[in-house]
Amino acid sequence: MASETDSPDTGRPTETRRNVLKGSVAGLATGLLATSQPVLGQDPATGHAPDIAIPAFNSTHELKALPFRSSNLTGLSQGLIESHWSNNYAGSVRALNETNRRLTAALADPNLPAFIYNDLKREHLVRSGSVVLHELYFDNLARMLHE
Repeated sequence: MASETDSPDTGRPTETRRNVLKGSVAGLATGLLATSQPVLGQDPATGHAPDIAIPAFNSTHELKALPFRSSNLTGLSQGLIESHWSNNYAGSVRALNETNRRLTAALADPNLPAFIYNDLKREHLVRSGSVVLHELYFDNLARMLHE
């Protein structure tokens, strides 16, 4: 007896979109379940992610000395420039080093929630930008003195 999905000419089932999808999904699921390969990035012996060493976070940033004599600036007082260098720029370098330390510790914790790591990376971006922009600011002041 022929069913409604059988071909009238041969009596064999015709390929419908539903049958093709069922077969594809079943084949894909079988292939995924049958594989014994570890997930990319996992250690095959333990099934866990390997320890990751990120050398960028292990670095320590050093203060760059003022590239000019602050008393030679016209229009900006010596006290203002030295205060900005020692408080704002030096504070940014200290904060960046602390953020690097916290990121290194965070990477060592396999149970760290992703949102905490995300916050640390955002803080790292802010602190890195502050250090770079302060260094550019002081370098540009030095260039203005030598022109």
